Amino acid sequence: YDGRAVVRVALYRDGQPDAVAGWVEATAERSSMLFEDMTPAERERLLFDVTEALANDIARSLENIVHEKMAEIVL
Repeated sequence: YDGRAVVRVALYRDGQPDAVAGWVEATAERSSMLFEDMTPAERERLLFDVTEALANDIARSLENIVHEKMAEIVL
């Protein structure tokens, strides 16, 4: 399985829906080998693990980027 996730978070100025105060973007990629002799349950677990790892990578990246790049905007 190959997975790629891209998440962009934009912050808008209060009361000004068209005024972007800033934005950040995080990208994560994961892959895992699928073997022919894997059971359906093992394949499902592998897909879950890849998906969970992508979500965790994105969350970690966004947390770091937001603190680095948007510290003055985010309270």
